[in-house]
Amino acid sequence: IQNFLKQTQDCEANGITCPPAFLESLLLLKDTHSYDLSKVVAIEGGMDFFSASLIRRTRELFPNLKVYGGGYGLVETCNVYMFKIIDVVNEDVEQTARYELSDMAENVIRVCDEDGNEVADGEIGEIYVKGPNVVAGYMETPHKLKEEFQDGWLRTGDIARKINDRVVSLMGREKFFIKRGGKSVSPIVVQAEINKSEGVKDSAVVGVPHPLFGEMIWAFVVKKEGADVSLKEIKQTCKKGLPYYMMPDQVTFIDDIPKKSGVGKVDFITIRKMGVEELNKTLSGK
Repeated sequence: IQNFLKQTQDCEANGITCPPAFLESLLLLKDTHSYDLSKVVAIEGGMDFFSASLIRRTRELFPNLKVYGGGYGLVETCNVYMFKIIDVVNEDVEQTARYELSDMAENVIRVCDEDGNEVADGEIGEIYVKGPNVVAGYMETPHKLKEEFQDGWLRTGDIARKINDRVVSLMGREKFFIKRGGKSVSPIVVQAEINKSEGVKDSAVVGVPHPLFGEMIWAFVVKKEGADVSLKEIKQTCKKGLPYYMMPDQVTFIDDIPKKSGVGKVDFITIRKMGVEELNKTLSGK
């Protein structure tokens, strides 16, 4: 990682390409101030969400950063089919979840409800994509063709709010949505609000079984170094941007957010297991 920073400095690089997990690794280094990274004005990446919190912290490392670019695609689309470019100086970095259909391939998208009907602008549903670069099916698993394709449209499993026919605001994978009291809660949206709290460096939110609500919202939070923040303070921040049913029920403070090996995506499965363990500790009085 240090070699990456040295090469960036020595080559006077104007732009770099890396996934969010790699940026998180850079931010953990203690001696980054010894490198001159002032030439970097653009960062491009993919594989996971560039959160608003990460963008704000990255600007401390790259003081002249002006533009963030992020691609979105799937193995089944063989390429990036949506893209976002954020002017981090003049635009609201909280809009990091907005993606626009890329012109690199002749794709079309739609956002559909549970019955496969397209939703209106402003409503939430699953992203469907269709185009020449979308696979026709799966070898040796033909049953998945019926499950994941509908009249030539690929069901991505990603939930988004439809802005218009070309733009959506991604809200996360459907399988990680939290079902609380009959409402669907996006972990990505809750995390974005938690990360606005003074003293919060990063967070991950999961659903944990609850006898009354179905699932409760459990947040795992990483504090900024030397910061002191409580569940009450986090809830006060969340009240400004979230409805009551999306408020975190519990918070556990941890040193780091678990990530998957390799690409470094947030490991929601492991975090959910951690949530269940925390709940069991609470119920047992430990």
